[in-house]
Amino acid sequence: MFWLAGWYLKAWLFVVYLYRVIETEPWSFDFFPPIFRSPATAQLFYALPMLAGGIFLTRNIAYYRFSAWIMILSSAVLAVHQDTHNDATFVTSFWSGVWALWLISQADEPAAVLSVHAKTLAALIVGMIFAGGFVGKLTWQYWNGTALTHIFGAYEAGMLAEWIKHLPVSEHATTFRALSRMLIVCEGLLSLSPFFPCQFLVCACVPLLLAFALTNTIWIYSVLMCLIGMVFATRLIDSEIR
Repeated sequence: MFWLAGWYLKAWLFVVYLYRVIETEPWSFDFFPPIFRSPATAQLFYALPMLAGGIFLTRNIAYYRFSAWIMILSSAVLAVHQDTHNDATFVTSFWSGVWALWLISQADEPAAVLSVHAKTLAALIVGMIFAGGFVGKLTWQYWNGTALTHIFGAYEAGMLAEWIKHLPVSEHATTFRALSRMLIVCEGLLSLSPFFPCQFLVCACVPLLLAFALTNTIWIYSVLMCLIGMVFATRLIDSEIR
C-alpha cells in the first residue's frame, strides 16, 4: 500500500509529463541507450505497478512475489530512463521492492528470526540511502543555511514556508540555519540506522522520515512512503511474535 501510494503520489505531474509533454516536446540525451530514451518505455513502466494493486485482495504468495518483481523492474527501468532518472522516488522504490521480495522469500521462517533479519536489512537500506544525502549536505552552504535559504526563496518549499515568510527578515538567517542543521542531523541519524539497536528503526525512523516535509513539500513523500511502509512492515512482524 505504502509503495503504491508513494509511486502514484505525483501522478498529477507524471501523467502529464510522461504521456503528453515528452510526446509533444521530445528531447534526447545520447548518454542513454535508445530504449531508455523512448517515451513508450517510461509510459509502460510507470503504469505497470497498477498490476500490483490486487495485493490488497489476496494472500496468494505467488501474486505477492509477482508484485514485488513488478516493483523492482519498474523502479529499475525508471531509475535509469532519461525522463525520470533524476527523481529519487524510483531509487527508494527499487530498494524497498528488493526488501519486499526478500521478505516474501522468507515467509516460512520463524517470526522471531524473520523480525531480526527484516529489521537489519531495512536498517541497511535506510542507512545506505540517507548516507548519500547526508554526505552531500556536509558543505558550508548547507551548514550555515544559505542553500536552504535559496531553496525556500526559489520554490517557497516546505511546510514551514508560510510561517517563515511572516517572521521578521532579521530572523530569517537564524531560522534557516537551524532548519538546515536539523535536516543534516536527521539525515545523519538515518544514515547510522544500521549501527543503532533495532528498536531505533521501529520507534524513531518513521517520525524522522515524516519530519522531512518541514524543509520540503508534501511531495517528498513520493520518495519516502515506500521506506515508511518498509519500517511499518517490520512492526507488523513484531506483532506476530506477540
